[in-house]
This record gives sequence, C-alpha cells and structure tokens, in this order.
Amino acid sequence: MTFFLMLLTLLGQSKRANLVQAEEISELERLSNLFKFVLRGIQELPQGSSLKNPGEVAWIGGLLYYLATPGGAMEPHLYINLYAAAILEFSIENKDLLGLSDRDVTLAKERIASICSHFLFSTARSINPPGGWVDFSRGNAMSIEVTTDVLKVIVKAQKLGIIPNSGPEHTELAKAVSALIRSQNANGGWGKYPESIIEVEKMSDPYFTAKTLEALLAAKKVGFSVDSSIRKAISFLQSSAKKEKSKAHWSTVLTAQKELYGDSFVTARVLEALIAAHMDGYEVDIELLKQASRYESEYLNTVQGFREASFVIRALCYSSALGLMDTTDVIRRGNYFVAQLEEGQREEGYWSLYPPGAPHFLWDDLSYSYHASLLLIEWFWITSLDIDVDYEGPLTEYEPPRFVENDTMKVRLTLSNLASEITLNLRIEVSLPPGCTLMSEEGDEMTLSPGQSAIYEATIKAPESVQGLTPATIAFIISESSTGAPIRSRLLELELARNAKLEIISKQIEPDELYLGEEAVITVELRNSGEVPASTVAIAEELGEGFLIITEGSPNASVASTIAVGQGFPIGRIEPGDTVTYGFRIKASSPHGGNVIASTTKITYLDPLGNVREIEKRVNITVKRPEVLIGLNTSDFTMKWHQSKAISINLTNEGNSLAKDVTLQVRADKELSIKLISKPEGSKAIYEKESNRQRITVAEVAPNETVNLVIEVDTGWFYPSISKLTSLLVSVEYKDERNKFFEDYQDAEAIQITLLMSNLAKGLILLVLASIVSITILRVRAAIASRPRRKFRRARRFG
Repeated sequence: MTFFLMLLTLLGQSKRANLVQAEEISELERLSNLFKFVLRGIQELPQGSSLKNPGEVAWIGGLLYYLATPGGAMEPHLYINLYAAAILEFSIENKDLLGLSDRDVTLAKERIASICSHFLFSTARSINPPGGWVDFSRGNAMSIEVTTDVLKVIVKAQKLGIIPNSGPEHTELAKAVSALIRSQNANGGWGKYPESIIEVEKMSDPYFTAKTLEALLAAKKVGFSVDSSIRKAISFLQSSAKKEKSKAHWSTVLTAQKELYGDSFVTARVLEALIAAHMDGYEVDIELLKQASRYESEYLNTVQGFREASFVIRALCYSSALGLMDTTDVIRRGNYFVAQLEEGQREEGYWSLYPPGAPHFLWDDLSYSYHASLLLIEWFWITSLDIDVDYEGPLTEYEPPRFVENDTMKVRLTLSNLASEITLNLRIEVSLPPGCTLMSEEGDEMTLSPGQSAIYEATIKAPESVQGLTPATIAFIISESSTGAPIRSRLLELELARNAKLEIISKQIEPDELYLGEEAVITVELRNSGEVPASTVAIAEELGEGFLIITEGSPNASVASTIAVGQGFPIGRIEPGDTVTYGFRIKASSPHGGNVIASTTKITYLDPLGNVREIEKRVNITVKRPEVLIGLNTSDFTMKWHQSKAISINLTNEGNSLAKDVTLQVRADKELSIKLISKPEGSKAIYEKESNRQRITVAEVAPNETVNLVIEVDTGWFYPSISKLTSLLVSVEYKDERNKFFEDYQDAEAIQITLLMSNLAKGLILLVLASIVSITILRVRAAIASRPRRKFRRARRFG
C-alpha cells in the first residue's frame, strides 16, 4: 500500500499524461460530457425570466429553477441544485484529467457559489436542532440525508476556494455542523430524522450514520472540531455490523424501506465512510473492512440493479486501494457492470435509472449521474495499478480462496514501470505450500524501461488429494536482481480443499404400503460432503408409473408444483457441508400392484473444476391392488350368415389383492346374438335384450386366480349387404378388498367381426334372381303373343 501511494505521489503526473491517451480516455470523455450537460446542456434564461411548462428546469441567475405545476410558482429546486453543484465540484477537482477550459471552470465556480449561497442563506433550515436542512416531508425537522449532502457540497466549495472559509458563510455552515453533533444519539449513531415523532426514524441507522460520518470528516478538513463525534460514529458502525463467518454487512433499521436501503447498498456506504475515516488517521477495525469487502464482492455475483452495483463497486475500489482485497478481483467482478454503466450514458451526457422514453425527473438523473461519476473516476484509477495479479483456478468467493484438490491454477503478474527515468531489473520468486507443484514458469527475470510492462506466468498444481481445509500461502516476491533486495510482494492466501461431492443421504417414503387412491410422502435429504460448492444444481424427480404429484398438503408445495408439470427444479448451488431437504406428496392413481418404483431422484451438478457430475436414488413402495385382465381365445375374425362361434373369456387377477364384485359385460351389435355357454360356479348372469348385453357377476377373484367363461356368438339368416363390419365388446370392472372402485379397476377388449354372405344364401339369392328373370321373360313373351296382327293388301297395278 505504501509503495502504491508513493508511486501515485511521485509519478502521478507522468501517469496521468499516459492515461489520457490510453483506453481509459473513454471514462474521462464521459465525465466531461456530464459536466458539459450540467453546465450548458440545461437551458439558461435571463434573470427575471419565468418558466411556463410543468417539469421545466432552467438556469436563472446561477440557480436551477423548477416549475412543478401549471400556474404554480417556480423555485430553486433543492435536489437539482444539490447534485448539479456536486457534479460541477467533482469536475473542477478533476479539471486537468477532463480537459476543462478555464472559461467553463469559471462559469462552474460562479454557479457553485450561487448554489452554496442559496443553501446557506435562502433555504429553509431546521428549527430543532437549529441549522440543519429539511426535505419538507417532516416540516421543519432536520433531515440527516439532506443536511449531510448539502454540508459536503458547501465544504467542498470552501476547499476549492469558491466560497470563503470565514465570515457569514462559515458561521452558517457551523450551524449545520452543530446541528449534526447535537442530534447524535447516545450510542454514536444518527437516525433519518432526529426529531421525528416516529420512533424508528430517530433510531441510530448505519446508513445515515455513515453519511453523517463522511460529512463530519469533510467538516474537520475545514477547521471544525468534531473528533469526539467521529469516534463515536465509528464505534457505533463497528458495533452494529452483522458478522457471519468471514463476512460482515449492515442493515437499515427502516425495515419498511428495504427496497431502497438494501443490505448491499447500506454496506457499501458504511464501508466508504469507515475507509475514509481510516485514511484520515482514525482507528478502524481493518479486519471488519475486509469482511465487509468480501460481502460486497460476493454480492456482485447475484446483483440485478445497476444502482446497487455502482455503489458496491465504488466501495470495493476504495477497499482495494487500501489493500483490503485484490485489485484484479474488483475489476473482474465489476467490469461487466461498469461497461453497462458506461453504455447507459444518454446522448445528452447524463445517466438515468429510467428507460429511454419513460417519464423521469432531473433530480433523480443528476443524483444517479453524480454517483456514477464517482465510480467512473475511481474505476479509471484502479484499473491503472502498477502491479496486477491475475489467476484462474481457486474459488475467490471464499476468503481465503479455496484451491481444490487436483486442480491447476494459472497465475499471471503484469508489472508496469510507471517511473519516468528509472530502469528496473527484477527477479520473481515463488514459494509454494507443501503438496503443491510448480509445473512451469516463464518471465521470472525481466528488465523494465520507463513506461514498459512485462508479464510473469506460472502454472501451479494442487495436491491430488487433501484431508480437509488446509491453509496455504503462495508468495510472489519481486526483488531487484542486482542487489537481491525485495521491492514488493504479492500474496495469494488460499485454502486447499476437497472437491464438491453431493450425496443423497436419505430418501424415505411414508407409509411404505398403500392402496390405489391413497397418498404417501417422500422426503429427500442431500448433502455436499465436499469443501467447495456444487453449483448449477438441478434436481429432477421421475415418478413411477401410475403415480401423481399432490401439491396440496405437500411439505414443499413449490417443489411439488414444479414436479407436477414434469420439470426439475434448480437449487443453484449447495455450499460445503450444507444439507438440502425437501418433500412432496404422491398419490397412487394407477400403478401396478406389488413392490414398485415410487420415485427416482436424479441430480446433476457442476464441480469447481468444470466436471458435470450425476447422482440418483430411487425409493420403492408396495401397492396393494387387484388387477383383473381379460384374455380372449380369439381376435378379429370373419363369420358367415347363419353361423355360430364359441369365444372363451379368461379373467385373471394379476394383482396382489382380492378383486371383489367382478362384473363382466359382453355387448354385441344388433346384427349378432350372444348366449352364455358356461360360467364360474356361484356367478350370476343377466341378459339385457334391449342392449344385447350379457352381464355376469363373480363374487371375487383371488390374486393369481383365473376364472373362465364361454359365450356363443350367432349370426342371422339375412343381412342387407354382402359384407358387414360389426363388433363384440368384452369389459370387466371390479372393486378392491375395501369395496372401493377406481377407474383403473376395469379392462376391456373389443373384437371386430366381419359378416359375409354364406354359400346357401348366395344360392338362394341366385335362385330368386333366376326366377325373377324367368318370370319376366315369360311375361314379355305372353304380352307379345296377345297383341292383334294387322293385314296388308297388295296394291294393284294399272297401266
């Protein structure tokens, strides 16, 4: 850390000159565009002008005026002016990097001075305690958020020499500082509204305490005596941290506003404040800062909103500047979000949380843009470290990172000489923990001219197996080769760890025996017995044939619902040693009887080495049910007119439970007639003439028992067509030994019968046809014979 600060101090100007021409210029251009938007992109009207359109904003006399409603009075909007001044001050601080013209800087200072004067002398101030600023939602009660933000803007203006650090300005500022000190709670914290009638708004809150701490640190720089309050604030923040293992975070007491003040957002603000206090020489728990940095670093793996991500990344930038975490890790985790943030800048030069085309408010846009600019300038510097370490392999989500057995890590050190006139002759040595092997290295000796960079690469293999978590340190020591004196070292603190291993340690079903229609609960318990997480965990449950998921009453309704639609459900990841238990209810709808598969659990997951692993486990259950099936001695066949055929019907109970009230029905089409030839002893038979149906009832059929019936099918003497398709339907239904019926307690077989004309029928038809023809001929002849003959006389010839 000392070496880094020394390089920035001694070589900063040279480094800045190089960076302006490098790829970081994109961030600087964006920041310059934001400055130009605030300074000249918002319309400017002459003194005494009025705004006409609701929502319109304009610079008038050095202030940003806003018209809220038609016909209303325009006024200098508190938040718009606040964040406009903050952006202008930030830009002036970085004017050389941003390439601002003297003319624009002068105009910006004039406007900052007008805004600060307005805040000090013309803006509503709190009454109790006197001197703070209000946000008007609580009348004249002081708002910590507004007071701290306004105070920091005014203090920055004093530091920049824009407004006097004495006289009336300093007197008015002192009132605000005094109001903050007087409103500090006994435990050292501040609430959102110290004089609110709502108790929770007065309670010490980490977020508002962090903002006040930053404001008091700024006030000290311009001469205010605030040491006691600062130390109390640090004490409160450190004592209110929520620690878990190697991480720590803070939460707001305003639980109803968690969406606005989420844990990662609050933690980022507290982390920034405590780092600022540490940099100013106050005693701060460094280990706590590391723990908070780990929490925020892990948060970036799951973050969804860019507002939260921008604060988190900015806090991590400050952490890495102190050496609390690896700079490369911050870049790796934050690069995507920063790239998205940069791309989100509007053409006018500002950022907005609202999508293009949606209604938005300038104070929201300027607030977001101001915090975006703070992140981008830090990102500009943090990506310009003189020594960069990159590595692949160990799991950086843990602190220290875990190096998995039999894994290989690749380490890359990029060393850059930022000095202007010094050539460095360097040698890199690596010290490995027991069991690790240096497989290869390249570039362990190098000579760097001013501005030059070089790369050292090493490949390191972990032990083939480890017994448990084992602390391990890989040290890279950079020495001056001619003297052997070490210049700088980078340490990778690791833990050697066993690979992820998911095991289904238990899968139970209760009860283990049921009838159709009854339900059972399956409970599955799995555990990661490794020391690194199993990620992309997906669980699928394949139900046995004839079983259904019952969502209502299931131990885990959401899991049951997912399985019910035939989908697996993802868990995402399972941490080392963690156990996941879930349960669901199934119903025996139509499974076969006996010991059958109720469910098969199939789990796939990814281990940290990139291997896809699979495990599965099934559970069986005994289903008690009859299963009576129909067996016929024939299939589809052809019959001629006036013919008979016997059909044998077997009823076999292939289940493991008694079938009761077994009813067989044989129904024939009207072209057929059926009669019962034989039936089991004790059975009852009823013929229903109207429906041409034979119904036979058997009292019961035991498991593995077969009963036989024989029916005869007869055809008639005559049908209106030579060939006709007809059918015979055989069906059975029954109850189980509990006298319960289910749709699955039935079976049916159909036989298609083709009716063809018999030879006798053909002869009779031909005889009839021949007779008809003969009679027709005789009649024709008789008709001809009975007609009278005409006589013709021969004519005489004359002449």
